[in-house]
Amino acid sequence: MNWPFKIRKKFFYLMMLSKAVTLLLLAAHCYAAPQQSGNPEVTDEDLKALVTQGPIPIEKSIRCGLFFAKEEVGLPPIETLFVIKATFDAPECPTEDRVERAVEFCADLWGKISPKLKFKAPALDKKSADKGNTIGDDICKILLEKGVKYAGNKSRRFPNGVPIGFFSNTCGNKDWLDTAKRHTEPVCCDNGKNVDCP
Repeated sequence: MNWPFKIRKKFFYLMMLSKAVTLLLLAAHCYAAPQQSGNPEVTDEDLKALVTQGPIPIEKSIRCGLFFAKEEVGLPPIETLFVIKATFDAPECPTEDRVERAVEFCADLWGKISPKLKFKAPALDKKSADKGNTIGDDICKILLEKGVKYAGNKSRRFPNGVPIGFFSNTCGNKDWLDTAKRHTEPVCCDNGKNVDCP
């Protein structure tokens, strides 16, 4: 298929980040497995399944995802970074109410994933890493494709960088709810490359 260059470029970056997040989640499984005994909700099987489409229909499930977030907690996300493919049973469905159990579930899951998400670490995609890219570079390339050239020093819109937050969704509702969980630092970018935040 002969796609226009911009579409092909965007597709490449999305595929690269998806691959990186997949590897990240598999690494999170290895990290989290010994700590599962005290947590009946997030099992080893759940963590293995994070990278595959869950069997539970979206309209009957809890979903979790990483989003570019606002600094103020409780507001809707700015833009999607990566929605975890796994789906988790939500007997509450159908409902449009805020489901605290879902928010807590995703917040707990973020605790397992976040230690592996280090912006300065080599990109998890081998081809990207071989070019000297980092996980932060991959994220900044996604931001660049979404029209955010600068985040941090040169940015009026994001002078402190762009926070990355974890959100939950229940029953396939259109709204994603803030778990109040954020990466320990925002991501700062300069024309598609990760840089230190001010």
